[in-house]
Amino acid sequence: MSAHSSEEVLLIEILNFVTGLLSVLACIWLFKICSSNPRPWPVSLKLILVLTSADFIYSLCNFVAAFDANIPALCTAEAIVREWSLVASLYWACCISLLTYKSFVHGSKFDQEGFYNKSVLSGAIISLILAVAPMFLKNRFSYGSRLFGCWVTTVGEYHHDKTVQLELVMIFMGIPAILSLLVTLVTYSKIANKVDELTRSLMIPNDLHNIGIRKLFWYPAVIFLSCIPALIDNIIQIYFDFSLVSFNVVHVILFHSLGFSNALVYGLQRRRYNETARSSSVIYGSSERTSVERKITEKIDLDCSDFAEDAALRNHRNSCDELLFRASTAGPL
Repeated sequence: MSAHSSEEVLLIEILNFVTGLLSVLACIWLFKICSSNPRPWPVSLKLILVLTSADFIYSLCNFVAAFDANIPALCTAEAIVREWSLVASLYWACCISLLTYKSFVHGSKFDQEGFYNKSVLSGAIISLILAVAPMFLKNRFSYGSRLFGCWVTTVGEYHHDKTVQLELVMIFMGIPAILSLLVTLVTYSKIANKVDELTRSLMIPNDLHNIGIRKLFWYPAVIFLSCIPALIDNIIQIYFDFSLVSFNVVHVILFHSLGFSNALVYGLQRRRYNETARSSSVIYGSSERTSVERKITEKIDLDCSDFAEDAALRNHRNSCDELLFRASTAGPL
């Protein structure tokens, strides 16, 4: 693999710092606007706050990457925390999509609080297992400084073994990213199909909801744009024994901006949460499908809808949000 010049390394470090800083600020912004929502918070909002916490930690690791690479103990700590927060973010993105779909399909029969508790606990544990796995695989993996910050590395004779290098990339980044992409893409596609079926059964023009439905695919798009170019760059470095600076730049800008990108799509696709959490009743289930359909026929405005808002809000004061289509209390913002 070709060595990088000092100027190229400096460029990568600057990009690490800038993307980390922007992502940290974006996460703080999302924390602020979500926390301002009146309580009790919907389950989806709480899960999004958990996801944002993981993104914040991941972004902070990128922000400080240039400062602790030469301190072994700090580098190891950063590598563990970086891996944990990355996998946790991808896992909880899947959970948000599944929460949206299950609430949409099963309505009040679905235990959202139970799903939330299981999601947070399982996500934290699974991410921790992956993060500390190199401690138990010392003959193959360890923690150390890399071009993009401290992360998992190979050791000894495996340092130049392409198969082991690929195993490292796929286990600790590739497989979690691909699974997260597939889960979110499939679940949001199913939601889009359900909404399309319902609107067609009510003879509602497609152009009234197409824009809003397309926005659902922003969430898997973030995972794709953030992770896949970085995965491709890693594979190129492993199998072709060279590292293009242009690929490295794209790698850093997209992969290390995961927190920034998530904050944008989860934060900008929402109207104010005011009035949203004041109602605790939810219109759900087949027995009340007529009530849902009546609301849809009165007004559909998915362009300014928020799938995380409550399905039962009958009296929105904001005219844009007055009778929005709500299938669940869950879902992305």
